[in-house]
Amino acid sequence: AVFTGVVLLIALFLVSRQWSEFTSTFSFLFSFEGLIATVLALAISKILHEFAHAYSSKRYGVRVPSMGVAFLVFFPVLFTETSDAWMIPERRARIAIAAAGMLAEMAFAAFALLAWSLLDDGPLRSACFVLASTVWVMSLLVNLNPLVRFDGYFILSEALGVENMSTRATALGRLFLLKFWTGHRSIDAEQNTSRRGKYWLYIYFIAMVAYRVFLYLAIGGTLFYLFPKVISIPGILIILTVFVS
Repeated sequence: AVFTGVVLLIALFLVSRQWSEFTSTFSFLFSFEGLIATVLALAISKILHEFAHAYSSKRYGVRVPSMGVAFLVFFPVLFTETSDAWMIPERRARIAIAAAGMLAEMAFAAFALLAWSLLDDGPLRSACFVLASTVWVMSLLVNLNPLVRFDGYFILSEALGVENMSTRATALGRLFLLKFWTGHRSIDAEQNTSRRGKYWLYIYFIAMVAYRVFLYLAIGGTLFYLFPKVISIPGILIILTVFVS
């Protein structure tokens, strides 16, 4: 960690002496070559991300039963099975496993930034620029989002000490809405949960619903404006059905 920090400081110093050249390179991202470089850099970064989860799990004695490729809405994504991490008694170790992928990508970005400042113009330097400026930011924006079941979700769940947070928050929120709208009194599945724990579950439920409303509205609006109505309207109805369910 200290060595990576020193590398980052040196890289930032060298890039500051070429700042205008560095910022002007962003236009490269909007070219066909930039798209190819971004895809390749993203693939390399994600492979490193998943191996970081795997090696961190092994470091704490956790079995890694599988690694591979899954399909998320028909899009291939890499995955590492680390569900056995719940057996580790130390919360800090569980957080370390969840955060290992993002930390590895950020460290990789520091070395890529140093390489960009030292290399001559060419494909390799362009790839280092993409790794140093874009890929790790994209990874953080996706993986740090605690409202989907990526790394940020598990980090937040461990930090708050609330297990199975998404399922429990959804059940508690639905029960509250049922009581509010119908006055129906059902058994509270979280009756043994502390007031602090319920407080965090309610906050998470509200944030999760707000995020999904924004996401589905964005998808529906995109369908409506970019596709013919014969396609967009059924698509919007399907999205509404999924949201209500």
